[in-house]
Amino acid sequence: MYETLLVGVDGSDFAQKALEHAVELSQAVGATLHVITVVDSTANPMRFSVTEVAELNQAKATLIESVTNATNNDDITAEVRRGDPTDALLEYAAEIDADLILVGQSGVGQLEATIFGRTTDQLAEQTQVPLTIVPLSNGD
Repeated sequence: MYETLLVGVDGSDFAQKALEHAVELSQAVGATLHVITVVDSTANPMRFSVTEVAELNQAKATLIESVTNATNNDDITAEVRRGDPTDALLEYAAEIDADLILVGQSGVGQLEATIFGRTTDQLAEQTQVPLTIVPLSNGD
C-alpha cells in the first residue's frame, strides 16, 4: 500500500502534528519516511539579509537532524531544499516516488496562511500523489 511517505515540515505546530502522524503511519505500515523542509528562496529578497538566510538554512538543517535523531528509525531520510515550497515538495515527491504526502493544516494566522497555508493549498491543487492534510487537533 504505502512504501514511501513524504512529510513537509516548517517548524510550525501544524507541521509537528503532521510529522507525528507520518511517523506513526510509517511505523504501522513499514514505510520509509522522508522528511523535507524548504527554505523559500522565492520570497521578497529585501526581507532577509544574507546572514539571516544562512541562519535560517542552519535552523532548518538542525530541525531535520533533530527529527531524524528523535525518531530512532533507520527508515527516515531528511532533506533540506531551497526554492518555492510547493515546487520543491512536488519535485522531491517525484524523485522518491512517494506514495503519500503529508502536511499540516494551515493556520488561521496571517503568517501561517502566508507561508505554509499557501503551500498546503497549492499542493492540494497541483499534486498527482495522494495528499493527507493533518489538522492540529483531532478533536479530543
